[in-house]
Amino acid sequence: MTKCILSESFPPEKIVEILCQSGQLQERMNDVIKSEDSILSNHFLKVEGALKAYKYATMIQENHPKAVLSVAWLCYQTDQSEQALTYFTKAESMFPTNAEVTYLVARCHLKLKQHTTAYDCLHKCLTKESENDAYWSSLGILFGELNQLKQSYDCLTNAVKFNVKGAEHYYNLGCLFELSTQTKDAIKMYEKAIELRPNFTQAINNSRRLAIQPDLKSE
Repeated sequence: MTKCILSESFPPEKIVEILCQSGQLQERMNDVIKSEDSILSNHFLKVEGALKAYKYATMIQENHPKAVLSVAWLCYQTDQSEQALTYFTKAESMFPTNAEVTYLVARCHLKLKQHTTAYDCLHKCLTKESENDAYWSSLGILFGELNQLKQSYDCLTNAVKFNVKGAEHYYNLGCLFELSTQTKDAIKMYEKAIELRPNFTQAINNSRRLAIQPDLKSE
């Protein structure tokens, strides 16, 4: 079996640091590729290269914080939710009082439609930081997915209360109003989201789609 050249020259701690730096470099290269609209295969090549570097680092030092969190975050960004959950859960055991890590665990459970566990994690986060708009927003999304619309509305309005410039919160309220067939209110929320973030593609598309509905055109 071929040996890693680094292992013959550096102690494990240094190897892990080099691997993490390699992963970060490949992620930055990936950002450049995406900005230039390069071919999709190159995009995945850079992501996979970064992920391999981070995972190899965790094989050398299983509980290295930067490596574990880097694997988790990259898996989450590339919709590898189950793997992301594994690594974020490991990170949570390393940082049990860090609400931000617990929040990312909750986001993974939410992506996997594991609503009960996601709720428990978000409740834990809000116990520590009751005015965090992101936590309220995710809880609102969770209730929306469960069709508990009143609870969803209460959480999303709390998100707006604690961050009035959060475009995503108005977008989520727009989605909720649309789900409740409150079309005019939905458009207002999408327009507010666009006002705060002019390039908010999803809000723009939703607003345009609702604006051409027959019942609105006839008014």
